[in-house]
Amino acid sequence: MISTDAIRTIAGIIGNVISIGWFVSPIPTYYRIYKKDAVHDFPPDHYLLTILNCALYVHYGILKPNNLLFSSMNGIGLIIEFIYVALYLIYASKKQRQSVRKKSVCGLLFYLVVVVLITPFLNCQLWRDLAIEYLGYLCINVNYVTLTALCNILEKVYETTSVERISFWPSLFSFLNGVCWSTYAWLRWDPNIFSSSFVLCLLGIIQLSFYAYDCRRYPQSKNSTIHDEKVAGDELRIPLLDDMV
Repeated sequence: MISTDAIRTIAGIIGNVISIGWFVSPIPTYYRIYKKDAVHDFPPDHYLLTILNCALYVHYGILKPNNLLFSSMNGIGLIIEFIYVALYLIYASKKQRQSVRKKSVCGLLFYLVVVVLITPFLNCQLWRDLAIEYLGYLCINVNYVTLTALCNILEKVYETTSVERISFWPSLFSFLNGVCWSTYAWLRWDPNIFSSSFVLCLLGIIQLSFYAYDCRRYPQSKNSTIHDEKVAGDELRIPLLDDMV
């Protein structure tokens, strides 16, 4: 009989593997940026928020017992997101670089303030658990803000009735990633991990549902005009769903 902890460990290991696929899915976007030698109007906000989100969750996973696998996943994501932002700065204009620097400083200050506020309470056993839960609450809220970008893109997909902005594999990775980490959090109940992972799972289901519905109605690409405009305009329009993971 496999123990609950063993199942949780397996879910965490699989979750790390799937998360790597999820984090690297924007690579085609950066290849397009490389080919165009410019980022145009492509927004980096989601990547900056993801860096903050991963940093907070790494801190939370280290402080909360039995969450090493969850910390490692966010640590990997943190490194990958840093690379994305660095690449963005290479191809961004001077004005865009200044904007990224300002937002990065704000994110760093927010993280440092959180660390400074909770650290004194970690040395007191009476307040330690409360401080960790407070950090987890902040993680959830930052994660929700990060996932809001996906909701905005889904609204555009609904309005245009086109899945031009949805890619299958990132959507599938999003769903599987949510399933693994929801299972991981549920087996040793942790609402601060479960809530954000479950929302990610639901978003993955919605993305795949849009994709399946559109492909069933239109076996071939139906909005060719949208695709042609995107190519003819030679610019990066609103980020694709695979750009937002």
